[in-house]
Amino acid sequence: MLLRVVRFARMMNKSFNIEIQGDGVAPETVRVSDLFAVLRSFGIAIEATARASATDDVDADLFLVNVDRGSNVLTLKTDDAGYVAAVACATAIKNRDFTGLPSKARESLDAIWHTARKRQWSAVVIKNGSGMPEAAIRPDSELLSSSIIRGMTSLVANIDRVGGTNPPTAKLIFLNGDSLTVPVADVELSSRLGKSLYHTVSVEGEASWDSRTWRLVDFKITEIGPYNEDADILETLGGLAVAAAGRWDDIDPDEYIRQLRSDD
Repeated sequence: MLLRVVRFARMMNKSFNIEIQGDGVAPETVRVSDLFAVLRSFGIAIEATARASATDDVDADLFLVNVDRGSNVLTLKTDDAGYVAAVACATAIKNRDFTGLPSKARESLDAIWHTARKRQWSAVVIKNGSGMPEAAIRPDSELLSSSIIRGMTSLVANIDRVGGTNPPTAKLIFLNGDSLTVPVADVELSSRLGKSLYHTVSVEGEASWDSRTWRLVDFKITEIGPYNEDADILETLGGLAVAAAGRWDDIDPDEYIRQLRSDD
């Protein structure tokens, strides 16, 4: 057992820090699930980057070894291959150039940005004297914008949960059963939305889609609209068409809805 501990200490000899920044960031306001999501995504990015550049099989495991300064500075430790990969990821974030990273790493770093945007955090890799640059993932600065398109639209969803103040959020359950927790524009709107708890309504706001898959990746509620199933579904498709900037020019929303219903 002692030999294994000594071997682990020798292998995991490289450390660096990540700081979670934001208004109101404190132990009692940071959800364990959100913190775990950030660490897990960063670990996946490091492992994918290390394996992409290695000739032999590598582990590049990432370990949380210390929490400091109000529980928002995290000390992480890894081996040599993992540290080189961590520097590569941090450099890509700093330069906003992800062409040298494997797709799995890019997707994982993008997942950190979505968590940061949802919680209005910044995840900052702290510069050190061992080659690690300072690099920040901030909620107002999207990492991977090439495949993301945005537009104003209406969505139909069941309001499953509403709460919080920094920022307020709502959990939406869509008609197909998918769910998404999204920010709400302000507390007053959140209070009004709470009156529709467990009801299906239409919500208006700023949406982001992945143009490669048309998957809704982000949404911010800016208003509540009257629920009208046919109109809102068509309006949503119309919003997608506008945001797609020509990608949906050959698709007729009315015909598309009719085809969907004929397949039922």
